[in-house]
Amino acid sequence: MLTITEALRLRGIGAGGALALTDKQALIDIVNAAEANNDALKNDVVAKLKNFNPALSISSASTWTEIRAAIASMQNRGAVTITPSTVDQVIMAGYHNGAGKVLGDLDLIAANIKAGVNIFGVNGKPEVVDTTTAVGAAIGDVLSGKDAFVNGVKRVGTMTNNGIVNQTIATQNGQLSLNGYYSTGSMITASFPNLVAGNIKSGVNIGGVVGNFNPTARTFRKVCSPTEYNQVFNINPGFNIGIFVLNYEYYSNNYYYGVYNFVKGTFEMPLAGNHSPQYANITSSSFDLIVSPPGGTYYVNILERM
Repeated sequence: MLTITEALRLRGIGAGGALALTDKQALIDIVNAAEANNDALKNDVVAKLKNFNPALSISSASTWTEIRAAIASMQNRGAVTITPSTVDQVIMAGYHNGAGKVLGDLDLIAANIKAGVNIFGVNGKPEVVDTTTAVGAAIGDVLSGKDAFVNGVKRVGTMTNNGIVNQTIATQNGQLSLNGYYSTGSMITASFPNLVAGNIKSGVNIGGVVGNFNPTARTFRKVCSPTEYNQVFNINPGFNIGIFVLNYEYYSNNYYYGVYNFVKGTFEMPLAGNHSPQYANITSSSFDLIVSPPGGTYYVNILERM
């Protein structure tokens, strides 16, 4: 390596002898300028390197040899490709050539993101929701022509839509089929034309209708005059028998036999006299009266059972 003197002489400064005073001053000026330029250059290089990699152990006081060593220690990363994930990706220190990139994805659109979620600045579509449920709808729970998603599976409905339906039950214990869906406003009406207060006994409630009918019990009377022993007389008043009173008259002697309660099937008053008629084929509206002996008269008086 040339000395400073040799280098100066190659450039015609102080050639062939000692340096002149003017040459010395020129040399001092050159050295001073070089030093100034060197410091400015070093400060600029150090600042840029530290900005690029703050971890570098260099400063303006470092020698060029130290600066070159720091530069040599910097790793050349070249073109780095980063794949996004659920956690932050660390960008490694070193030199990057500017061709690196973060991968994109064509599927990163609102339709693929759940409502209320933001992924890399893309908001989820409001219609994209979680359909997970423990009690999901079956196809029979969804109206025909409609569909629903349950646990991510599309369900096409099969339930019949009956719209608005008005039907009537007009018979006792009548039933209506209620399969499918019925719109608001549908009604089922219980309608019995004769179910009115005037047809119901006073004080009786039938289906919410309180009766005000006060019936008058009908009466029936039959005179039986047997001509033989154990003669049978059919007693049929034409209505349900409630109570009947039997009187017997024989040779102008009047004997009161008693009162029979058909509802209870018992005599409400004990029989009297010495004649005991018999009863057969008893129903709610008729019976056979068997009487003896001939020659007397039996009077049957019946009150309707209400």
